[in-house]
Amino acid sequence: MKYTYSIFLFVSIGIFSVSFGQNISQSTWNDYTGSHYNNTQPWAGWVRDYSRNTGSYILDSGMEYGQIDTNLINSLYTTMLTLPIQYDATLQTAGLGSARDTQKVNLFLSRIEADSGAMWRELCKKEAIKLDGLPNGKNRIFWQVGNEISSPAYSEQLNLWAGNPVPCGTGCWFDQFVIPVKVR
Repeated sequence: MKYTYSIFLFVSIGIFSVSFGQNISQSTWNDYTGSHYNNTQPWAGWVRDYSRNTGSYILDSGMEYGQIDTNLINSLYTTMLTLPIQYDATLQTAGLGSARDTQKVNLFLSRIEADSGAMWRELCKKEAIKLDGLPNGKNRIFWQVGNEISSPAYSEQLNLWAGNPVPCGTGCWFDQFVIPVKVR
């Protein structure tokens, strides 16, 4: 019985692979295959965080003073201009980044609470408007809001910020506490 099942499985996989693979060309895979940061490979269709200068860094410098650093937005625009036009780009909008720096997480979340996220929304708006001006920016710049929110780093930092005991010692995967904080 086990032998018959194995043969059926291999034959099924083979038939599926042949029939599925007939309509797929290398260029089709390029549409779905991407790379990270400044690593624009000829086979990539898109690049995630082409500039690592996206995300919370634009808010970091002005957070204590309630200002957005437009020079950093302009710098991001200039960096993104070097991305060849054939690539789409996925950028992380202003957020907690890797959430490993307790001081930055506390400052970021305190700032969000202080004005109910008004500065954050304004930052996202300014960043989006600026990058929309890139060559064909409306059709090739995409935003990722939140990154790996199920990770232990978010669990640890968000619980520390809230004054909760940290579950699992250093945070847990898929901590249910993280969801309402991230999705306010």
